[in-house]
Amino acid sequence: MEMPLSFSLLGNVKGKKVLDAGCGTGISSKILAQKGAKVSGIE
Repeated sequence: MEMPLSFSLLGNVKGKKVLDAGCGTGISSKILAQKGAKVSGIE
């Protein structure tokens, strides 16, 4: 899956806590989790 520019602007997210507000199907949450973030999503 290609990573949008906005994710590269976040830098290294490994070990960081991320809230994905308005996560929809969770695509962004999945990408961030694969990069090592601890993700919580809410629609």
